[in-house]
Amino acid sequence: MPFLTDAVVERWRAFVQLLNDFDFRDLDQDVIGHIFQDLLGPEERHRWGQHYTQPDIADLINAFCIRKPEAIVLDPASGSGTFNVRAYARKKCLAKGALTHADLLKQVSHVKSANTRHI
Repeated sequence: MPFLTDAVVERWRAFVQLLNDFDFRDLDQDVIGHIFQDLLGPEERHRWGQHYTQPDIADLINAFCIRKPEAIVLDPASGSGTFNVRAYARKKCLAKGALTHADLLKQVSHVKSANTRHI
């Protein structure tokens, strides 16, 4: 990362250290969604086709779409990741320990691969 002056290096170092010391597991799982929603006003989001889906709505849609733990999930827009995060949680619950974290991640994607099938 280029710096305009050497004086900012120490500030960036302190910021990175602060991030390293922070436990992100303490945050609400959809904090990124809330940030995403607040970055632009409603008119600007509408203009660009950026729509935020509340986690409870994503859960409802996922409940209709994800019926088996081995279902493959595709969210090509992804946005803040709400659908992917909630799909992972649903699949994990349905799998009851039968799928590993790596297996679940492979089945929840925002990029379509040649062997991805629709659910």
